[in-house]
Amino acid sequence: MNTRSEMLARVLAIGFVLYVSATVLRRLDAGEGRSTAIETKSTSQSSEVMLNHFYIVLDGETIRDLRTSEFLLGEFASVDTGLPRFTPAGDMSEILYVRGRSTYMELMGPKNGFGEPVGKCGIGLTVESRGEISKVERALDRAFPGQAVSMLVDWSRDVDQPVHWYHLVHRVENAEHPNLFLWINEYHPDFFAWLDPTLDLSRLGITRARFLHPRFRPMRLLDDVVSLTVALPEPGRVALGKQLGALGYSLVSDAADRLAWRGRDIRFDLVPVTDQRSGIISIECRLTRRPEVAREFRFGPRSILRLRPDGTAAWSF
Repeated sequence: MNTRSEMLARVLAIGFVLYVSATVLRRLDAGEGRSTAIETKSTSQSSEVMLNHFYIVLDGETIRDLRTSEFLLGEFASVDTGLPRFTPAGDMSEILYVRGRSTYMELMGPKNGFGEPVGKCGIGLTVESRGEISKVERALDRAFPGQAVSMLVDWSRDVDQPVHWYHLVHRVENAEHPNLFLWINEYHPDFFAWLDPTLDLSRLGITRARFLHPRFRPMRLLDDVVSLTVALPEPGRVALGKQLGALGYSLVSDAADRLAWRGRDIRFDLVPVTDQRSGIISIECRLTRRPEVAREFRFGPRSILRLRPDGTAAWSF
């Protein structure tokens, strides 16, 4: 989805800070460190706040390789250029949406229409029951008093009247990890009725699968994204971990170089930033079937997608 373009217009209209690039210059308390992340460990065994998609801005060479890859476009997944027509990738495409069953990827080049620079990334989470987003807002407000903001985002392009798209909640401050934005959404039923008016998918409610069902290709390899590894400075790992804990994720690993948070269908590994790695640096995927042999595909100077015979894949960026 072209999430940020619509979100940006609404955020500007109501005077909020731009969610990706702007920050309120507020520091963590002096005592906040790894122990804070441990203290926010969720008592829930399975979060109902699930991964919707992630985005990452890649260099020009990598995005060129991706939009011309016969494997990516023809074997790995259904790939399009987004709402509302989901047109196939072309020679000039700067944004590629790689669709799975319930999750998807948004891979962008440096000339993307959002004006985001290489290295920017974001994680979009979601709830799938009506009204759950209000619980998310309250949970974030308890963890970060006064920092949880919410709004109803409309789709307004190519329509006579704006269509309710989704309810959005996010933390307004992100000074600890300015290159990474985390938000949570709840789809509005009106969006599905407008998007796929000829399909009766009401049995799927407001789930991720309802949005992706017409676009998912089960004969291709990608099933879903199941984990993300994110490299952040120490304050960023603490702050992101605190958000995940507030959303019901459980801290399952507290190693010195890796904090792992697990929800119902996704795992986040938070690792230290280095000169060579920052933001979303790799993902793990579940495949629709087991490849007969291991395969490896390279895109640009350092992105590598590895298929494994056990039915999983690892993609480093």
